[in-house]
Amino acid sequence: TDLPQVPAKVGYTGVWENTDLSNITDNVTVNAQYTINTYTVTFKADGQTVETKTVTHGASTTAPTAPAKVGHTVVWEDVSLENITTNLVVNAVYTRIPYTVTFQADGEVVDTKTVLYGDGVTDLPQVPAKVGYTGVWENVDISNVTENLVINAVYTEIPNEPETPENPDEPNVPDNPVDPENPDEPETPDEPNVPETPEQSEGTENNENKPTQPKPNTDTKKDNSSSSAKKPTPYTVDIGGCMSTFSGVGISAFALALASVFIKKKKD
Repeated sequence: TDLPQVPAKVGYTGVWENTDLSNITDNVTVNAQYTINTYTVTFKADGQTVETKTVTHGASTTAPTAPAKVGHTVVWEDVSLENITTNLVVNAVYTRIPYTVTFQADGEVVDTKTVLYGDGVTDLPQVPAKVGYTGVWENVDISNVTENLVINAVYTEIPNEPETPENPDEPNVPDNPVDPENPDEPETPDEPNVPETPEQSEGTENNENKPTQPKPNTDTKKDNSSSSAKKPTPYTVDIGGCMSTFSGVGISAFALALASVFIKKKKD
C-alpha cells in the first residue's frame, strides 16, 4: 500500500503499472508508465470562442481565420504556437481603421484631418476668403466617419446692392418722357433759353434807352424751306396817285426812276 512516488517526467504523467501487490509469492518488478500530456489552445474574438485545438506536449498548431469586424483590422495576439507546453487562450485584437478627411477649395487642398473609424471631425478649418463671394463647407456628415472623405468649399456670389435714389420720395422721371396721348412719340424737350446780348463795352453807344428786342419764339416750328432767311420788308410808293407796293430791303432802282419822272411831269 505504500507505493513510492512515480518519478516526474516533463510533459508526461506517470503511474505505476497495474500489478497485484496484495499476495506476493515471487519477486515482482513494477514499471512506471508515462503518458504524454495534452493541452488545449482556445481562440477567442470579443469574448466569444472561435475554435479550440488540442495538442500534445511540445507540439505546435496554427491559428484559424479571425472574424472580420467592420471598420477594423484584426490579428491574433502575439502568442507563440510552437512547442506548446501548457493550455493557451489566444484573443483576436481589433484596431480601428484610420481615415482621412480632406478639405478643398477650388481644387486646392486646404487641410487634411486623420480620424479613426466612428470618430468625428469637430475642428474644421477656415474656408479661404474669395472676393465677391461667401464660402461654406459643403454639407457632409463628419460626425461619424466610416470612409475617406473630400469636402469642398461652396462659394456663393454676393449680389450687388441696388442704387438708392437721391430723393426716394419722388418717382424717377425719364429724361425723355412719353406723351400719354401719343405714346409712340416722345415729348420734345424744351429748347434752352437764348442768352441775352451782353452790354457794350466802354466807349460804345449806351443801349440802356433802346427798346428791348423781344426774344425769339423758340416754340414756333421753323420753316423747312427757309430756316434762316428773313422775309423782305414791303414798301408802298405813290406813283401818280397809284399806290404800288415793292418788296425788298430798299426800293429798287427801277421803281425810284419811274417815280421821279412821274413827279416831275406833275409839277410842270
